[in-house]
Amino acid sequence: MAMLLLSGCVSSVGVVHPVSPMGRAPLAPDKGYVLLHVVTDIPIEYVTISGGRIAEALPRGSAAWLIELPAGRYAWRRIKPAASTGTQHLIDLSDYRALRRVEDWVWDDEYEFDVIAGAVNYPGTLIVNSDPASRSSRYCCFVRVRNRSAIDLRAVLDDYGAIIDRFPIRHGGAGKDRFLSHYSEVRDRLKRSAQAEEGG
Repeated sequence: MAMLLLSGCVSSVGVVHPVSPMGRAPLAPDKGYVLLHVVTDIPIEYVTISGGRIAEALPRGSAAWLIELPAGRYAWRRIKPAASTGTQHLIDLSDYRALRRVEDWVWDDEYEFDVIAGAVNYPGTLIVNSDPASRSSRYCCFVRVRNRSAIDLRAVLDDYGAIIDRFPIRHGGAGKDRFLSHYSEVRDRLKRSAQAEEGG
């Protein structure tokens, strides 16, 4: 976690550090938590969203953590592979514009997500896979965003269980997610049941 330096917001570039699992600072009324998960088979120098950097010095593998961002609309923007990968190419996701067809023939950009204040927002997993067959630095990697909400929620529960337990959890990325709403409903029902038993 110490290797991560996070920044970014809608209207201006700011510095946003990972939420401390031990922290008890209240969430500002205009902010929401964002559950970030990056899975990569190459080391990454940095990743940005619209507004600024959200991660630096990511090694190969998987990293999941929470940050706070002001409510608004965001998009994954740039990925810079580490120098050790042998490429100086900056992957610009605004050039990829991978679109997925969703209900009612509406096109939805998988790299975009929104953040609602007072909730844990899940934008999907950012997956970066190298393409050894590519001869072009422009297409050195495949970059996709995939909904793995059950896996990603489990990845942060040990560190951030107290936050996950207190706030609504929602999918803010492209497409739909039924797991997070079901998880939240079951969690809240169990809480109410426990409170009723204590009160009775």
